[in-house]
Amino acid sequence: MKANSKKIAIVILTVMTIFSVTAFAQPFGQGMNRMNSGSGTGQSGQGMSPFIEPLFMGHGFALAGEEYHILHVNVIRMKIVSPGYVFSLLKEYNTPAEIAQKISSVERDTEINAHLRFAGVPYVLNITSYDNQSLSGDILALPQPGAFQKDLIPEVTGNISLITSNYETELLSAGTLNLEGKEYKVLMTSPMRSGKGMGRWV
Repeated sequence: MKANSKKIAIVILTVMTIFSVTAFAQPFGQGMNRMNSGSGTGQSGQGMSPFIEPLFMGHGFALAGEEYHILHVNVIRMKIVSPGYVFSLLKEYNTPAEIAQKISSVERDTEINAHLRFAGVPYVLNITSYDNQSLSGDILALPQPGAFQKDLIPEVTGNISLITSNYETELLSAGTLNLEGKEYKVLMTSPMRSGKGMGRWV
């Protein structure tokens, strides 16, 4: 019993360490931000838990002439799994890495959540295209506090397009950002290292 409890604790701590990222909730369900890859219901709130996998994490600057602003972009994939399924894997697999690989490989309802922070102001990022070396999306204004989100029509305030490559042994993302009618050049570094491009969703 103690060994099994220890295994559960190790799995939880490992998954939290590897896949811990911050993301805003996405109520709009547009573009690639909500994707169904399995036969589930797509409702993550009824006894289901998200398995979080980071796809892109970038930190850098948006520049326009002598003007520059700090820019952060985070994109994660959430695969919806039931707690019962996770516990069943504990009986079959011995290591957290094996369990994480199994969850990643099965077909389950999938969501992409993304956000962008420009000059300290948060925005929702609706991903419209993504592959190993590029990312594009529409920038949406967050609803005002107290707004009834169910009937809210999101306002598109701009867009971003990034291309990622290796530069001087680091992962570098460059591109353009258009926000509220102004265009910026983007230069970002990423703490994520992967042998298959920007993220692990390949």
